[in-house]
Amino acid sequence: MFVSKRFFGDQHGNTTILFSLAFVGLLGITGLAIDYSRATAARARIAAAADTSVLAGAKDGATLAERKALAQQYFNAAIANIPGTSNVNMTPEDVVSGGKVVGFKVSGTVRLETMFGSLHGTPHFDVGFLA
Repeated sequence: MFVSKRFFGDQHGNTTILFSLAFVGLLGITGLAIDYSRATAARARIAAAADTSVLAGAKDGATLAERKALAQQYFNAAIANIPGTSNVNMTPEDVVSGGKVVGFKVSGTVRLETMFGSLHGTPHFDVGFLA
């Protein structure tokens, strides 16, 4: 009885225990911040890739199938060097108003795998785009 009373009453080392518990949460928050900053940077690069593919697909004199293929080719080449991207869904299409083709647009999503988010139940971010 005396040993357990002394053990539970002893306050030496409390700071170490509290710091250890706080460090686990701090490490998780830091990991999520890193994943979010990677996703933000990737979103900017994906938007630039979408813009490039729209410009490629807006080529005059080509058929819709040729413009779609060209836009897809440019988009795939532009996002090939973005690490952690998968499940690329890109839909190129004409913009029609009053029965006339007035433009070209692309839209879709790209899945970006996280580095630390899977520890907290967020294994990926889905990044949407429209250009």
